[in-house]
Amino acid sequence: MLDAFQNRGYATEAVQGMIPVIFSHTRISRIMATTFPELKASIRVLEKTGFACTGPTLAGDGLEEGTLGIRTGTGGRGNPLPGLKLTTA
Repeated sequence: MLDAFQNRGYATEAVQGMIPVIFSHTRISRIMATTFPELKASIRVLEKTGFACTGPTLAGDGLEEGTLGIRTGTGGRGNPLPGLKLTTA
């Protein structure tokens, strides 16, 4: 994202808007995202939108090695699980 548009909540708003649409209009029950551990702003966006860290990714996982695997699920009615906490420890 261009510097002029960072720290304004646009990424958080976009992710918050996409999650309910994905869960309500598809048969998808889990969304996986990845980000590099040093991208703290990206981690904060995922944390604020209900994603939980699944840990570092490894070669062969189908994701870029060295990124953090982060996922969310549904609460049974097409809504993201509330209260999931992203931890990177």
